[in-house]
Order: sequence, then C-alpha cells, then structure tokens
Amino acid sequence: MKARSRVMFLSSLLVLVLPVASYLSVSAKSPPKTSVKEKMAKEVFKLSGTDKELKQIVDTLLAMQIKASPLPTLIKAKLGLKKSTASSDQITEEITRTLKEDMDIANQLETEFARAYAKEFSQEELRTMINFYKSPAGKKGIKIGEQFTREIQGLKKTILNPGLDKALQKALKQAPK
Repeated sequence: MKARSRVMFLSSLLVLVLPVASYLSVSAKSPPKTSVKEKMAKEVFKLSGTDKELKQIVDTLLAMQIKASPLPTLIKAKLGLKKSTASSDQITEEITRTLKEDMDIANQLETEFARAYAKEFSQEELRTMINFYKSPAGKKGIKIGEQFTREIQGLKKTILNPGLDKALQKALKQAPK
C-alpha cells in the first residue's frame, strides 16, 4: 500500500480495533512475577523448538480467523477502497501483522503454558528436560523430529489423501439417491 493509503488504513483499523484493545488493557491484570520454574519451562520450550512452533500456529490461526471475519471487508468499505486498490488478502496481512506486533499473542500463550508446566513439573523434572534437550541425543531428536514431520506430510499426500478419496467415492456410490 502507498504511504497515504496505509495511514488511512491504519487509522481506520484503530477506530475498529481500539475499543477491543482498550478493553483488553483495562481488564488485564498486571502480570505476576515469573517464577524460577516458569523460566525453566520457557527454556524447555526454546530448546525443544516449541516456542517457534507456537508462533507459527498463532500466525496461521490469527490470519485464518481474520480472513474468515468480516473485518477486511468492513475496512475496505470504510476506506472506500476499490477492489483493485487493496485486496482482502493484503488487508488481512496488515491486520494480522498489526495485531501480532501489538498483542504478542504467542508470548502470552507461552507464558500461560509455562505456568501450567510449573504447576505440573518439579524443578528437578524441568532441569532433566533442559539437560536432555541440551544433550546430543536431545538435539538429534529435535532434528529428526523435523525430518519426521516432513516425511509424515509426504505420507499424508501419498497414503492418507488417496485413501480418503477412495472411501469418499465408495460412500457416494453406496449413498441412497
């Protein structure tokens, strides 16, 4: 977007999002201090790659939620944008980027997960996890885990999808007409 239309877009976005943001800031309590166990849990997340995975999931879900909402259409209408000026995808990307920067949902979720870990695991158990992920076996497990994920995605395409297609075709043939 050009600078002028970006400013117009952001100001309109503020008008639409500001009430929600102000509600969140007023209703939010000041965050409690992070315990040693919560810090250890966050270290486990970082070493295991869970923090990066969480950010990717949040990014994907946030974009899907915004795209499925009427917000991009409302913003285009509010700004009087023609279809050729800015696509809904561009607006969705801009809203997603702005919300990620302003709200840092992934960090908030990571903090909540760290609290849950701190409740469920002792300091000794968390230290054991940290030591494992720092060990050669733990590092190898993470590397292989990424490889397995890629292989499973490939298997989904070669085994699962054709199997589902075959089952769907069979169900359609057997369905009463």
